[in-house]
Amino acid sequence: MHLKWIPDLSLAQNLESLISEGCVSLSEITPLTQSLNKLSLLNLKFCLELSNIPDLFIVSRLKNPPTGIRSKYLREVILSGCSNLRVAPNISCNVVWLYLDGTAIKELPLIEYPSRLVTLDLSNCSNPESVPERICELKCLESLNLSGCWKIESLPRDLGNLEALLNFKVDDNAIREEPPSIVRLNKQQELSLRRCMGDEVMGLVLPPLSGLNILPDSLSRLSSLERLYLSKNNFESIPESIKDLSKLYNLNISCCERLQRLLELPSGQHVVAYHFCSLPNQ
Repeated sequence: MHLKWIPDLSLAQNLESLISEGCVSLSEITPLTQSLNKLSLLNLKFCLELSNIPDLFIVSRLKNPPTGIRSKYLREVILSGCSNLRVAPNISCNVVWLYLDGTAIKELPLIEYPSRLVTLDLSNCSNPESVPERICELKCLESLNLSGCWKIESLPRDLGNLEALLNFKVDDNAIREEPPSIVRLNKQQELSLRRCMGDEVMGLVLPPLSGLNILPDSLSRLSSLERLYLSKNNFESIPESIKDLSKLYNLNISCCERLQRLLELPSGQHVVAYHFCSLPNQ
């Protein structure tokens, strides 16, 4: 489609979904002069020319509310693949699903507090260099994807405060050490820590810090863990305590080239393991 701009849609008071997915020529969205209180979905996926998006607020009580897209029922915002988007809009506290993957944003958006956000996808955002501590205030967050954010070298100290987090992916970035608080994520069902920066295999240290080649026993404290992806890391052994992860059914340790020994895991657990030139013949 060749749509280049979206006008002020304030008169479309019954609008529930605004979908402009794939409008590669779209470069401008006019801020609303009135709230669209039935709008629940904003989908601008793959709008490649879009470099700026109005802030996404709920109805403001201010006498002169800021311009933006205001809707107290906005739940899902999809900006995936907007590769020219460098500044994320401020986000309403009522948004539940937020997709910013594949954008050029340099910083995470400001999210109104208290937030109802459940899903935050920032995968393949190559510009952010850090994750702000305020992300740990998202008490409803269940899914966080930071994979492919290759400039990020560390995670917030209080990451363990994300008490609702079920799925956490941090593949393919420069993080070498997880914060000790990660073991408090006892609802965690999927933890993906696969490492690969170009042709270089990166090592990762999980808390407590015990050497670049060792996985800690504290990993067993993630009692709800079902899927654990550790491929392309540098540890030499797997702690016996991993057997205590009673819900774990999928363990991926492929391409861990320094691994010297495999554990006998309880029946019912599926282990993906290949490219083990370091394992002795057994």
